[in-house]
Amino acid sequence: MKLRSILPALLLALVLPACGGADDPVELTRAGYSQLNSGNADGARESFEGARALLQPSDPEYVRATLGLAQVLAQSSSKEDAARARDTFLELARGGAVEQGDYRIVAGALVSNRHFEEASALVEAGMTAYPESERMEKLRDYVGDAATKIGAEVPAGLKGLGYVGGAD
Repeated sequence: MKLRSILPALLLALVLPACGGADDPVELTRAGYSQLNSGNADGARESFEGARALLQPSDPEYVRATLGLAQVLAQSSSKEDAARARDTFLELARGGAVEQGDYRIVAGALVSNRHFEEASALVEAGMTAYPESERMEKLRDYVGDAATKIGAEVPAGLKGLGYVGGAD
């Protein structure tokens, strides 16, 4: 008889933790990327920020959540969001937690929204972290060429990094 009365409670105890949700940073990060990929920027931002609030910067999942947040912020047309994307990304970069491809993803999103100064800051950090990288040189040229193509001023930081080109 006692087993019957505690069986529902045991089942709930087993099932609820498996559901993840608002207290599970891994699930929040997954949800953030899913929302980001489906175009739900507000939902993605909320999920990534929720995951970060539950994590420490030393947690591996913190890096994924922070990269996602930087990406969603970079996709915004808001200058404030672009600055926050830059700062969020560079925080990770200073800790050595980003790879070359991460620079391209976030800088590319910034360029898509004509945030050339912010993208230039990422290029500068990437070229400092990977001084011999052809990928970083291509990213520098991509950002500079994109600015030139629409008639925007090429950020001075790119010129200081050796950018001499222009859009074809």
